[in-house]
Amino acid sequence: MRGIFKLRPSLPRHNSCFDAGHVLRYLQSMEPIDKISLEELSLKLVTLYCLLTAQRDQTLAKLTVTNMELTESKYTFYVSQFLKTSRPGNHLAPLELKKYPLDINLCPVALTKRYLELTGHLRGFKAPHKPVTTPTLSRWCRKVLRLANIDNDFKSHSTRSAATSAALAAGVSLKEINRAAGWTSSIVFARFYKRPITENFGEKLLLKKLNTP
Repeated sequence: MRGIFKLRPSLPRHNSCFDAGHVLRYLQSMEPIDKISLEELSLKLVTLYCLLTAQRDQTLAKLTVTNMELTESKYTFYVSQFLKTSRPGNHLAPLELKKYPLDINLCPVALTKRYLELTGHLRGFKAPHKPVTTPTLSRWCRKVLRLANIDNDFKSHSTRSAATSAALAAGVSLKEINRAAGWTSSIVFARFYKRPITENFGEKLLLKKLNTP
């Protein structure tokens, strides 16, 4: 078995994850909500959803307006289709995206409302428009990560690790993290997704030196 391990080691793809806060700051710096184009809004919204829900692209591709509920303070999406994490007696809990009053440019409710306004005339997917697929969502998210100067080795799925690891560091309970991500056991998070957040020693040293009087 040791020989097999040396030939094909079952090692994690990443030993660390990128800082989700860095990506959020990039999203914050994009064009204001009233000026942003549909293309930029799509990129921004997909990446924000990935980080705020800790869900796979597959799950986001199944979000629909017909299974969406809007209240004054939040959007709630109900996923009624089979997912990778679906099990007998266990399915993904409704996804809640609440208002973020501190900054409208990072508010999922305001951005979702704006997206629905800009795409209202496309509802029903009239030609040449089609429903957005999982690979497309993945490509959009990867593009934002590159624009935010995240290492090319990180794919869209890495947002799941970055979001949950950042949540744990911020004091969110394992119970809430498991519920949000759709995991039935903390072992999955600990083994495959919990990673230290990457920080650059040289960059931190320069910042400390420059900010020292």
